[in-house]
Amino acid sequence: MFAATTGTSFAAPFVAHEVAKIATRYPDAGPNLLRAITALSAPPLEAGRVPNLEPSTQFAYGIPNADRVLESGQNRAILVFEGLMDIGTRVIHELPIPREFAQLVSGAERRVRIVLSFDPPVKRSRRNYVAGRMKFDFVRNMTLTEVKRTWEQQPTVAEREGNPELPYDEMPNENKRPRTIPGVNTLSSNTLIRRDISTNTWREDDEHYFLVVSHDKSPWTASQLQEHPQQSYALAIELVDEGRPELDLHGLAQARLTSRTRQRATR
Repeated sequence: MFAATTGTSFAAPFVAHEVAKIATRYPDAGPNLLRAITALSAPPLEAGRVPNLEPSTQFAYGIPNADRVLESGQNRAILVFEGLMDIGTRVIHELPIPREFAQLVSGAERRVRIVLSFDPPVKRSRRNYVAGRMKFDFVRNMTLTEVKRTWEQQPTVAEREGNPELPYDEMPNENKRPRTIPGVNTLSSNTLIRRDISTNTWREDDEHYFLVVSHDKSPWTASQLQEHPQQSYALAIELVDEGRPELDLHGLAQARLTSRTRQRATR
């Protein structure tokens, strides 16, 4: 009497209900932040749960569960950001990841999940309608000066496509730029991107963590570029330590953020 099938008719009201709960908790959130938090709330669907369907291609980021992101927990912290950036530029976000999170503890399964959401203007009269692409890189154990210098020397995707021989510096290795799951080139053209950070090689002496958000503008006309000089975007980040329920990740992250703010205020 029952069978597994796919479709959006039932999915749409279900997702709308979850988004409504998130919007109630985050009343000032714009569309990008609501999308990012919703994607963050969805645990990946396990393979084999629905016969003959591959989760990675059929279910994207999973089934939203707003209750997972309404509040930070004892060993779980939710970080959010929403703002604007100039097109064709990069923005560096310093993440308040506490030192205790990187401590090597037996049985402590740690996870960092990051979601980027943006809403590029569209060219409705052309098939290539997405006016710009965005991506992010997670960086650790580098100073802000080093991060700025490294990424400022990187040509954009559009620049490399226009001149394949354009020189550029090698990006940091996995010690400073950990692998993401899925990889950085997977779903790179999406306007909603979620990646998990591999934490197998984290070290306690990693002092700084950054998220480098990059925007590559499409080759629009001068008038179109003037009409859309900035791009809105949002980030939603989850820190989880499954093995240490006593670890107050939210409090530690908040203390690190407060300390960093005070340091900047005294300079």
